[in-house]
Parts: sequence; structure tokens; C-alpha cells
Amino acid sequence: MINSSPSETARLYCVHTIVWQSIVIDVWHMRGWVPGMDHIEVRSQDSALLPTTETGYKSLFVPSADDHITSDPAAYVLAWLDHAASSEEWKDRAAERAQLSLF
Repeated sequence: MINSSPSETARLYCVHTIVWQSIVIDVWHMRGWVPGMDHIEVRSQDSALLPTTETGYKSLFVPSADDHITSDPAAYVLAWLDHAASSEEWKDRAAERAQLSLF
């Protein structure tokens, strides 16, 4: 994240709130973070585990010219999460979380 006041940060980023598999996620998008590149931050509320990050936070830079990503970053993140959730590692983690543990 850039060093700025909260009001300046809010003005520079467009924030989308999405829900994926009952997890509330904020998608922060800034056009032209640097020339030719946009910045997207994915932050799950309560730092919930996501298939793209174990901390609930992910930062990525994408080409500004890629309209598929930058025109609707929330839809891009949802598709990215769906794709990442198809991995065996994520399926195993989801199954572990669904089971009750005595420890």
C-alpha cells in the first residue's frame, strides 16, 4: 500500500466488496498505480484463508491495458478464486475446516 492519509487512499482506490463461499472480501483497485500497471489488493475480512493466500491478503499488479481484468476487478478476483479453489490442496484444506476437531 502506498504511504498516504486514509482519505487520500480511499480517493485513489476503488473498493468493491464481494462474497465468495460465505467469505466477505474487499477488492481494492487502483488504475495507473505506475504507468501501464494497475494495482489490485484482495483482503478477506477477519483474515480468512483463501485459495490464493494463507493470510487473507494478496497484492498483485496487472497490465492496465488488460480490460478483462481492469474493467471489472471484482469479477476477475471471483474467477481467480474459483480457479484456485479447484486445486487439490484447497479442497483438502476446505475438507479439514469442515470437520470438527477435538484439538
